Amino acid sequence: MLRPVSLICREFPLPSATLRDMDCDMANSALNPLDRPLCLSKKAAAVRQIEAAIRAMQIGDYDVAITLAGAAEGMMPETAPTGFDSMLDRLLKRSPERPKKDWVGILNRDRDWLKHLTPDLPGQLEFDLDAAAYMVFRATTKVPASAWTAPLAAFKAWYLPWMKRQSQLRASGPLPVATPPS
Repeated sequence: MLRPVSLICREFPLPSATLRDMDCDMANSALNPLDRPLCLSKKAAAVRQIEAAIRAMQIGDYDVAITLAGAAEGMMPETAPTGFDSMLDRLLKRSPERPKKDWVGILNRDRDWLKHLTPDLPGQLEFDLDAAAYMVFRATTKVPASAWTAPLAAFKAWYLPWMKRQSQLRASGPLPVATPPS
């Protein structure tokens, strides 16, 4: 069943051939993958994963976007404060009574659920644009400026004003935050 395409599609143009188009093509023909070696550096591989995450996010495949962006984030060294660090700092200031470990678990919940066995989490989760966009943002903050590509720049140009609008919408009430496992 196809999920509705998110608001991002109106603000951030879809590629001409989406992943779903490819799924339809594969269902109607024999699988014929390209057979060639692909030699990549860690940095290039991470950037390719972020670009694929952006494409997945554009068509509403938020689970795929979170997984790819989370993998890319983990491939890059920490050289400066990241998107994860800045969000964690804000949450700790807003709710200092909650331990840092709980906030780390909340921020990584979706990624970890998709990546690992997680018996302490529910058997089914809902993924949304907020979660996917935030994970892509986190990954992009670890990419050095010299490795940025047009898709990463386009994502940043979309994400920063979008996040500002989202923050303004939430200003009228409390943010819904996942409860950490007991």
